[in-house]
Amino acid sequence: VTAIIGGSGDDTAYDGFNNQLTYQSADGVTDINAGVSSGAYQGNDTVGFEIPNLPLSNTWTMMAWGYFFNNNNEAQHLIMVDDSGWNDDVLLGYNADGPALTNGMSAVHQDSNAQVRTIADSGIDPNNNTWYHLAATSDGNVLTFYLDGVQEASQTKQGNDLNWGSTQHLIGGHRLSTRGLEGYIDDVRFYNTTLSG
Repeated sequence: VTAIIGGSGDDTAYDGFNNQLTYQSADGVTDINAGVSSGAYQGNDTVGFEIPNLPLSNTWTMMAWGYFFNNNNEAQHLIMVDDSGWNDDVLLGYNADGPALTNGMSAVHQDSNAQVRTIADSGIDPNNNTWYHLAATSDGNVLTFYLDGVQEASQTKQGNDLNWGSTQHLIGGHRLSTRGLEGYIDDVRFYNTTLSG
């Protein structure tokens, strides 16, 4: 399985999705034209864009280019694989699980059974108005975080697994609409294998 959203060239979108994202604002009003800027999608600190669910996997890679307007020490998600509660959630972004738990650009896994977090954080805050490439991988045992192609952190699983759930997949947002990206996101990719660097 490969999902590519917002890519260019001959990138193939997952399941015929063809880069047609739906923007869901915090008040529940859908506007398919919102959030598009110069080929990248703009997040406005809301619940972001939802894509079709991907199959459950414990070996995976997710990555995206992110451009943060405002380094405000609040959580800002590039990617969130989540449903309510503890459901093998995976978070990728800036202070991905909030500044009290994560430090800088990071990746987090929340285990659905053990209700513990595996955190791989870089300690690096983004500069405003700068593009960064963020990636997270799982080989089933270790969660690894990459920033601009360099491994910045890795952490052995703290719970039973590092699966991502097959539930809600949000791009540039958070289901609670309080930790969405304030900036641009582009070339979002999901793989059901563990890539490196």
